[in-house]
Amino acid sequence: MYEITPYYDKESKIIRHRSRYNGPLKDGKLVEKQSLHKNTYEYGSLLPLLKILDYLSVNRYLSEILGEEDAIKVMILAMNKIFRQNSLDNIKEWYEDTYNVFH
Repeated sequence: MYEITPYYDKESKIIRHRSRYNGPLKDGKLVEKQSLHKNTYEYGSLLPLLKILDYLSVNRYLSEILGEEDAIKVMILAMNKIFRQNSLDNIKEWYEDTYNVFH
């Protein structure tokens, strides 16, 4: 599908057209453009700490004390403090950019 916009060309004194490609049509509807941007997640830098936590059974101990859901939250906060030291206001952005290793 193309968007055609007419304009007057003062030099040649005729009406011309500009066209802009908007994407392909499918079943009479414009198909949404696919983004070339792929999501990438931070993971490799987390591996050493994850191995240490696993070796020390930190998740198991925290789960026994706090319950599994709260243990995961504590581990996420601790990992953020170790790697990025973001404020609690910015932790959501860090978490979304990090490969979810807890589920």
